[in-house]
Amino acid sequence: MKHRTARALPLALTTLVIAGAALRTYAYLGNRSLWLDEAAIAHNVIARSFGELLAPLDRQQVAPIGFLWLEKGVVSIFGGSEYALRLVPFLASIAALALFALVARRLLASAATLFTTALFATAIPLLFYASEMKQYSLDVAVVLTLFALALPPSSARDTTARAGAISRKRLAALAIAGIVAPWLSQPSVFMLAGVGLYLLLPQLRATAAERRGAVRALAPVFALWLLGGAASVLHSLSAVTPATRAALDRFWQRGFLPASSGFTASAHWLAATTHDVFAWLFPPMVAAVVLALFVLGIAAFVRRGDGSATLILTPLAFLLFASALHLYPVGSRLLLFTTPALLLTVGAGTEWIWTIVRSAGTRRSDAADPLRQTASGRGAATPVATFVLGAALALLAMRGAMTMVEIPFYREELRPVVRYLAQERRSGDAIYVYYGASPAFEYYAARNGIPRSAYREGSCARDDWHRYLKQVDELRGNPRVWFVLSHPFNKGGIREDSLFIQYFAAIGTQTDSATAVGARLALYDLSEAHARSAPAGFAPPASGDSSSAGIGCTGAVAE
Repeated sequence: MKHRTARALPLALTTLVIAGAALRTYAYLGNRSLWLDEAAIAHNVIARSFGELLAPLDRQQVAPIGFLWLEKGVVSIFGGSEYALRLVPFLASIAALALFALVARRLLASAATLFTTALFATAIPLLFYASEMKQYSLDVAVVLTLFALALPPSSARDTTARAGAISRKRLAALAIAGIVAPWLSQPSVFMLAGVGLYLLLPQLRATAAERRGAVRALAPVFALWLLGGAASVLHSLSAVTPATRAALDRFWQRGFLPASSGFTASAHWLAATTHDVFAWLFPPMVAAVVLALFVLGIAAFVRRGDGSATLILTPLAFLLFASALHLYPVGSRLLLFTTPALLLTVGAGTEWIWTIVRSAGTRRSDAADPLRQTASGRGAATPVATFVLGAALALLAMRGAMTMVEIPFYREELRPVVRYLAQERRSGDAIYVYYGASPAFEYYAARNGIPRSAYREGSCARDDWHRYLKQVDELRGNPRVWFVLSHPFNKGGIREDSLFIQYFAAIGTQTDSATAVGARLALYDLSEAHARSAPAGFAPPASGDSSSAGIGCTGAVAE
């Protein structure tokens, strides 16, 4: 029975990886429209050379240079289509899935490996960013590469004995990976810190001679990591303008650990953030279970005493430290790279629970009839039971996920709207593009034959809505004015989409329209015969909610 279970594990694990890859492929092939953030990055990648990508990016964007160069390489070969722009994240997500299964198998028991791989394969954020032209899937792949290189190619149960003995081949691979990783993934520096401590801690139990040998072997590796990481950090800092840094700090202000506010505020922030992360990764029913297993998993890793707690938890500790120093915010997509550590900890919690259950069941069975429970029988029952639980929770995750988000994750479908505009517009038509739609509109306008001179991009005036009305008033007298809207600001009671729609309706006559998910196109007659003054009661506030207005206009054109 034990051999049969051992043979079944690779097959079951391969099945989960294939299923996860199929979901990612389906999301990628859905080919949804680029939305604001993607289009803002795409603008930089398509318009700039490799060398020009070293400079601060336009539209207040930030991304590691390695990711930008990979994107530029793909665009240079395949062109600037959505498929080409998303190819790097897609391939990174497939690699991450396979790497996670490998790491989980080394670190966890069979059933826990299947359970956590099922969760990793079906987690909605991981599926979403597999078809998103952003660096976050690459973050996950890079972190898992470091995981795989750090863990010895053996069972986690042998880690204690072998952690101090590092082969030259493994050291060379770690040295190279540690130099390259920060250029591909900015948060990989947190993982490198964890790997470094994981490699050093076994030396505390080694003899003096063994310790000297390990230090001689590890010192060059750490030196190379330090040089590569320092150079990467310096470049990242130089590639962010003060204005972009200020805007991003405002946008992510809630993602910084409030250490200066005292222990109570910090503890509350940490608890709320941890809850939010799991609620973001999984549907509510599953998130609660997984969060409970995560808490148990921390204790399980610590009690192992094999160094796994260092490898798993140290990067999270450094992340919190960087957040307290306002160097790296904690929130949603910026935490995608922590998903492997979180789920591996969940797996450890699952494994510990079933160890306790098995032990209790064995004691009861042996007391009744010692011959009823053989060693092989106990070993087979636990993986089967745990796999059933894991499969049930994974199905719950899939069911809940599919009800919340419909793959391929349509968000702001500006492509069909711009296509309709290209077909229906006439010479002399005025086109006003809401600033939130500008990056994506610019991308699709160029691909649909709409010249840059044919449209006007609105500017962000979130602190004074009267300036928006002034922009629209400049179009008065034109019988054909197209209004393009997507990614409207809607926060803190401020709804800029309502402001524009109501004002256009108040001063003109709508004659045509087209809508899609998250996007809207409308044609208005603002000629003297049809235009009219806004009603006396139409008086937008001088500015919006102060806290929301202070977020700034990241990625937008500002006045």
